Amino acid sequence: MEIQAESIFWETWYEGLFLQDQNSKINDADWKTIAKVKDQVNRKIESMRKEKGIGSSLEAEVVLTVNQELSDCLNKLEDELRFVLITSQAKVIVGDVKQTSDSSGSSDMDGLSVEVKASEHAKCDRCWHRREDVGVEASHPELCGRCVENVDGKGEIRHYA
Repeated sequence: MEIQAESIFWETWYEGLFLQDQNSKINDADWKTIAKVKDQVNRKIESMRKEKGIGSSLEAEVVLTVNQELSDCLNKLEDELRFVLITSQAKVIVGDVKQTSDSSGSSDMDGLSVEVKASEHAKCDRCWHRREDVGVEASHPELCGRCVENVDGKGEIRHYA
């Protein structure tokens, strides 16, 4: 008889996982920082959801104003930051981050200001991301360019997320 773990999150599913090499482009310290940023973004997204500004995180576009150190870390993900944040768009801007008492963009993390807005772009029927290139390809008027490439092309290449 098998003994079940306390939680599904303690189960082992894949034996081929490996520890991140500390000499990799993105190391464990980077992933910990990225996780902290994601937590701050999720707080802003949840606030918008409660206010009925968006329904899901894929309806959101995120602008992160950060110090140089955070920029160096987050930009290692390149265009894949939006996949990690589970948003339709994620933009990183190096700028003066002011920690304020209002909720406009402030966060609990030094060197980070988070702005979330509802995307005005159409929703891709395949990936549900809201993108400006939905419908550009006449043969797939309901898909974004990334999904068209994945359906009819060679497919996208992603490295992290």
